[in-house]
Amino acid sequence: MLAACGGGGGSAAEGSRETSLARTPPATLATVATPASAPYLRMVVVNPAHAQASDAGPGNSLAPYKTIGAALRALRPGDDIVIAAGTYREALMVPSLAGAAVPTRVRAALARSVLIKGSAEVTGWSPLSPGVYAVPWVGEEPQQVYRNGQPLRQIGGTVFGGYPTAPPAELAAAHANEGGIWPGRLAGGLAELVDDSFTYDATNARLVVRTAKPLASTQALEVSVLRHVLRAENVSALTVEGLDFAHANTSATYRQGAVLMMGNNSKFRDIAVRDMDGACVQIGGTDMALLDSVIEGCGQTGLTGRGLRLTIQGNRITRGNLRGFNKWWEAGGMKLTGVGGLHDSVIRNNNVSYNHGDGIWVDWKNTGNLIEGNTTAYNAGFGVHYEASQTGTIRNNLVYGNEQRGIYLLESASTVVQGNAVFGNAMEGIAVVDGDRSAADATLRPANNRVLSNAMAWNDDERNWVQLVLPGLLYGSASERNAFTANRLAPRMSLGFVSPRNPAFDRLETWRGAAQLDLISTAQTAAMPETIRDALKSRRLLMLSELPAFLATPGIQ
Repeated sequence: MLAACGGGGGSAAEGSRETSLARTPPATLATVATPASAPYLRMVVVNPAHAQASDAGPGNSLAPYKTIGAALRALRPGDDIVIAAGTYREALMVPSLAGAAVPTRVRAALARSVLIKGSAEVTGWSPLSPGVYAVPWVGEEPQQVYRNGQPLRQIGGTVFGGYPTAPPAELAAAHANEGGIWPGRLAGGLAELVDDSFTYDATNARLVVRTAKPLASTQALEVSVLRHVLRAENVSALTVEGLDFAHANTSATYRQGAVLMMGNNSKFRDIAVRDMDGACVQIGGTDMALLDSVIEGCGQTGLTGRGLRLTIQGNRITRGNLRGFNKWWEAGGMKLTGVGGLHDSVIRNNNVSYNHGDGIWVDWKNTGNLIEGNTTAYNAGFGVHYEASQTGTIRNNLVYGNEQRGIYLLESASTVVQGNAVFGNAMEGIAVVDGDRSAADATLRPANNRVLSNAMAWNDDERNWVQLVLPGLLYGSASERNAFTANRLAPRMSLGFVSPRNPAFDRLETWRGAAQLDLISTAQTAAMPETIRDALKSRRLLMLSELPAFLATPGIQ
């Protein structure tokens, strides 16, 4: 059974903070740097432990605010809000900073010392039967309940304003042949409660839990109540830095991020967002950024958003989709999509691993995006998924141990896939294919893609041993300087997915003759090193130093 968002699942390897080393990007590529200083006009202090703290005071170091909300209600462009260590159970609602000409910042006085929680401590539990307890509930249906930091399993439940019992019209038939958008939902109610689980009894307006250990009336359980823990819309030149966020009730009503920022020239830096019920983080706008942060334990998706010139760099995004949403819909590590799409953006040097869905998914009419230097490993879907989009660059990534294809381009055109190490994925290593939609929309025809200087090894093992799939001879594909390796049979390639009517090319020489591709690429049959085999079996992240030379430096040099 799936735990309520924020817990459950995962091996010891999934919980590890070990980070694999992505290759250094070329020196000619700019990286986002932390400015040495910023011209903040006023320091605002939040410190509820201070003897003179008051929400009616000036909010300075001698008489700080007691709550973050008070500081935000008085926010002026140019403020530097500094928050003292502690746990704050409040929603950070940032007022409009549209057109701000000076930087504004909200930060922890000491990084990792401030925790913003969207849950309330709930007591007053009354016994209904042995091990079963209830409390009256008049708010929105809770999506998360925790006891001593451990999540209880959700039984039943509805999301997004009533799905699945009274679904919104746009979701009613979505993915109906795949169990809908939430196939991991545990149906039932009071009768289906098991130890350490909860359900919302709407008929009697109460929250009911069943616990393995007795629950005293005075013992507090944490119940998610806030739709957002941070919401910043229409902001300019804002930085949110060094804060930790946990618990939210966003999915009861919204398909949005629990931590949300929309605007221009604004960023999250060094934040941690954990144990949320739906999407953890959402960003959108122009010149927005998510930098050097941790996103983990998300109910649906780690990161969602869209915009122009976004930078997503240096983050660890892990254990997304703990509540079992449909990975073919919107679930996993990150999905960047929607009206307006993602354009001229950079996704660089992130570790996106152990997600129950795709690792990096960029979908629908996106252009000019760079996906570089990332590690995408042990995701239940594709490692990198660039769908129905154009003019992307996917280079220098480590893509391994994913349960579907390593790098997957569906109906995408004029995209370069270069210098990637793609190995040990359960399906094809790199696949560029056509789909049903291109007949009606020529922009979705996967033409003029280039697959250059990649290493594809031990993918599709024990199935078809196919390392590379291209769409066909009439699509103008280019593939060259790649290094192919398989374990038992020779590495295989195909034009379109392999089927009884469309067999793979079982040798590089045959592929060259038929497709006139990979004329100076290489192919070998070689056993997988034990270090890699053991790592894949235990789902351990690999260090760059552990890789053989042809994976550490992919392609024909």
